[in-house]
Amino acid sequence: MRDLQYVTGADGTRIAVVVPIAEYESLVSLGEAAEARLDAADAAAVPALTAQAEAEGTIPAEVVDLMLDEGLSAVKAWRTYRKLTTVALAQEARLSPAFVNKIERGLVYGTRETRRKLASALGAPVAALDDYNLG
Repeated sequence: MRDLQYVTGADGTRIAVVVPIAEYESLVSLGEAAEARLDAADAAAVPALTAQAEAEGTIPAEVVDLMLDEGLSAVKAWRTYRKLTTVALAQEARLSPAFVNKIERGLVYGTRETRRKLASALGAPVAALDDYNLG
């Protein structure tokens, strides 16, 4: 870059630079090309990221809201989101309603197998049933 002019502040420090229009247009073109390459890379990554999210499962915003705004446990938030009663969830998971109620209230956690049964009955990822002290 040649023929640069600098604008200085009152204290003598450079605060801006003036470049010839041809050099400016060249820089803009380079920036646009770089942005297009990044956009193409982002677009190419979407299928893999979508597949990863589908494999891992996601948590609907409504479930997160129930946990944060209402202070519900993850299991109860999912149950509420799925519009299930405690009894219906217990039957689907092959657990007792009293046990499901204790899990929802945080009195017990349940084994890994119990969490898998609940996740399956709720159509939720197992990891999504963990309470993360969000409240």
